[in-house]
Amino acid sequence: MVNFQEPTLLTYLHSQSNPKKEAERFLASLLPTADVQIIIGSGALHSLEVLVEKGNFPKVLVFWEPIAEIYQCQEWQTKKQHLVSRISNLGFQVFFIETSEGANLQKELKLIFHVLEGRLTYSVSTFPSYQRKFGDSLAKECKLQIESVLQLSNDATKMHFERTWTHHYLQNLSANNCQLLHEMRLDSDSLLFIGASPQLEIEVENIKKNRNQFFIIAGDTSFPFLVSQNVNPDMILSMDTGRGTIFHFCKRFPNNIPILTWFGAHPILFQLPNPKWILRTTHPMDQVLNHALEKNQTKHWTEFKNPGLNQATLAKEIAIQSKVPNFIYSGVSFLQMDGKSHCRGTGYEFYYSPIIDRKRTLENLYRPLYREKRAGKNSIAWDWLNKANTETQTFAFSDWLKESGEGTKRELDKKVPGFFGKEWNPVFLEKMDWSPLFAEPSAGVSLPALRRFLRGTKSNSLSD
Repeated sequence: MVNFQEPTLLTYLHSQSNPKKEAERFLASLLPTADVQIIIGSGALHSLEVLVEKGNFPKVLVFWEPIAEIYQCQEWQTKKQHLVSRISNLGFQVFFIETSEGANLQKELKLIFHVLEGRLTYSVSTFPSYQRKFGDSLAKECKLQIESVLQLSNDATKMHFERTWTHHYLQNLSANNCQLLHEMRLDSDSLLFIGASPQLEIEVENIKKNRNQFFIIAGDTSFPFLVSQNVNPDMILSMDTGRGTIFHFCKRFPNNIPILTWFGAHPILFQLPNPKWILRTTHPMDQVLNHALEKNQTKHWTEFKNPGLNQATLAKEIAIQSKVPNFIYSGVSFLQMDGKSHCRGTGYEFYYSPIIDRKRTLENLYRPLYREKRAGKNSIAWDWLNKANTETQTFAFSDWLKESGEGTKRELDKKVPGFFGKEWNPVFLEKMDWSPLFAEPSAGVSLPALRRFLRGTKSNSLSD
């Protein structure tokens, strides 16, 4: 099987002189950084043959064949099975979608992205002869169905985390040694947020030299590395509700460093002896609690919006509300560097360390979270992080170092958190009127879990 003839146009799907050379040129034009390469039009499978022969395979390859006469051809099926068996021996992943119906396309894509565990970067390319026959219609249809599939996946993830957030929120409400954050006054001209990108390993020495020139908030992921480098931040920012948070706090560290978090964070934080400052987020549970606090004539509980959906952008919001002139970030790039997504010594390494051996190295076990190009939520976070603000200037640490010069800024004589609030008392829950919540329930709150919790508060207002 060398070629197929298009019956209406009386043209061939491949070059009649050298179809493999044509396939090589097409494959060279594909986007190399995408997790999933989707090719519209398999034709006589010359593209797949070239990939098998050269062994230069993309991470995941998907062929969509929309012409029924081709995928119903017995010779085509036989050749496909032969090539797929060779590919499986090489350890690569290849999928075939054989349909001309949009509904079946979405169903097949949903199964594929489920197997791939939600990898979101993809590239859609149309083989030249299919481009001439169908124009851009197939590529548009494919992208539309992929976005629909990914949205369904995101909705499922959101539902999972909403249940987890509610569960943790209700559990953490009974914690002591917490302060609800009402007001911030930082005795500093600059707030430095430290993330955990590999760039931090390069910049940490200069951070040490200029330690007293800024108020430091460290992300929980970067915290283990900073402790190993004898850099104790003024505050730790930890908002993640996932189990990975546990491993970021495995090392011993001073128990006087405050932790900035929210009630929906992982309960392990509330078991630590460190003081906790509780942010009010836009989560429905926080809004409900704030409503009850205001009814009780409690001082205003400051709300923090975080449209960048990232700890770095939340730290910038803190700087803006604190009216700090300079917001500086280090260890934030959302890009991999030398094949790494994070600096050494993070909780991810602690998690994998028990199963690392000579054959299973950390590089093989740990799939980098970032790519060579920002995309999706990482691109959104990066844009928000560098968005101009009239009151607070934003600098990368390297740029701040060049502009300010070492030692030219005022050094702080005393570092104080500068955070002011009201101590949280779990007994307050017994006096709260929760009935409005049940009258107008929010999609972000698990009402069965809330009812189970409230039955234990001995409040007279909880009758169903």
